[in-house]
Amino acid sequence: MSSLYVWFILLAAVVWFVPLLPSMLRGLYWKATAHPLQELHERALDEGRAPTGAEIAAAISDAHTGKSAWQLRVLKRKADAFARHLEAQARHL
Repeated sequence: MSSLYVWFILLAAVVWFVPLLPSMLRGLYWKATAHPLQELHERALDEGRAPTGAEIAAAISDAHTGKSAWQLRVLKRKADAFARHLEAQARHL
């Protein structure tokens, strides 16, 4: 009887977990993936220079090449957040 209870709890956990899995994976992708344009700006700042036009074009191309629709949506939100960050920095200059 207790074995049946364990299987029922396990099944309930799986039924609860499976629909949440895509959102969890998108969240992990959000945290683990930096926007290429932001990485470029940070690297150029560490080197004490501004990014070149060619570097910016390459970073934008890298951000959009070979990505699925949901990855592009995540990168768009990251780009919007980075743009707000740059605008805030520009206001303080």
